[in-house]
Amino acid sequence: MTRRSPRRIDWVVIRRSLRTRSAMRVAMQNWSSRRVGGVETYASLMLAGLHTRGHELAFWAECDEPADRPPIPVPASTPTWTASDVTELRAWKPDVLLANGYLDPRLEEAALEVAPAILVAHSYYGSCISGTKCTAFPQPRPCDRRFGPGCLVNYLPRRCGGLNPLTMWRMYRAQRARQALLGRYRAVVVLSEHMREEFLRHDLQPERVVLIPPAVAEPIATAADTVQWPPAEYRLVMASRCDHIKGGAVLLEALPEITRRLGRPVLLEILGDGPERPRWERTSRELQRRHSGLRVSFAGWVSPAEVETVYRRSHLLVVPSLLPEPFGLVGLEAARHAVPAAAFDAGGIRDWLHDGVNGRLAPADPPTARGLADAISECLADGERYRQMCAAARATAERFSTADPAAALETVLATAARTK
Repeated sequence: MTRRSPRRIDWVVIRRSLRTRSAMRVAMQNWSSRRVGGVETYASLMLAGLHTRGHELAFWAECDEPADRPPIPVPASTPTWTASDVTELRAWKPDVLLANGYLDPRLEEAALEVAPAILVAHSYYGSCISGTKCTAFPQPRPCDRRFGPGCLVNYLPRRCGGLNPLTMWRMYRAQRARQALLGRYRAVVVLSEHMREEFLRHDLQPERVVLIPPAVAEPIATAADTVQWPPAEYRLVMASRCDHIKGGAVLLEALPEITRRLGRPVLLEILGDGPERPRWERTSRELQRRHSGLRVSFAGWVSPAEVETVYRRSHLLVVPSLLPEPFGLVGLEAARHAVPAAAFDAGGIRDWLHDGVNGRLAPADPPTARGLADAISECLADGERYRQMCAAARATAERFSTADPAAALETVLATAARTK
């Protein structure tokens, strides 16, 4: 496939325009008001960035779940509400709507009647029947199919999302509705070149698909270059929802081989929760019973501060997702602590993980435990090469920390607001 050049942002023009542009009333939408994952991290950062630039903000969500997660941080005095209709949104009279993804296409359609809108595509929105962009049978594989009726033919044989025909039809109709609504957005913002190609493949005009990579906070000083090597125990971390598609079972399967190759004890810390956690815990207990040099711990959902603490004591981040991640912000968050990564080579991972530089990429078609074990072992087998990867990880985080996605996003929002 011929790769198109991403739409470039003229930073000089942006900086000049900031001095003359009037403030906008920007309403940000998200499906949940709670901090569930990377989408909500992105939302809070963009709210803060737009607030700093003097815009009047509001934040609304479809639901206030899951109740055990903290609320998304919003700037002081920002009106917030949870609603399944657009009454309060219409009353607030935004100049422009910034959407992060809806649960209900009918609510999305109603919101598009209120104000010009920009969609930030954190997922395969309107381009995949299940939203995972991968098949599960006979092996997990990334999917590059254009969304359409052919997805109904493949859904059950390829295990795209289960074995229930009613669920298949419901999901298909929802994604068809979203696909139809994509044309009503003034622009679709994507976070990786992979996602830009995905929406171009679904016939969105190139000028309407804008690539604005996310940013992270500045890297944190570490002593990675002075760490004794090899360590007494190799410490791996996986920070993810405990869902089948996130690949935790594949990582657990790879652990005995990793321990054998490295010749020292291995600790895996899994941060997150979800439906597969009980199954993964049973598997890990059996592995630890059979392999004395192996430890696995499950922390559940932890606070951002606790995640930072785990990164500081970890040697390697593992991203074993079986689906092609739209970006994988977790990689940059770990890189801030000079922690390299091993991941399957799918989706937007390549936008920040450069094979052999700040980590290793494992083959993803199909993703296997053996391939993941190879990537992890190669990151940790040689002390000098590992230190180089640590330095490169920190440099990658530095590069993304100096970007200003809120400024670029502001330009896209202002263009939409002027074209009411």
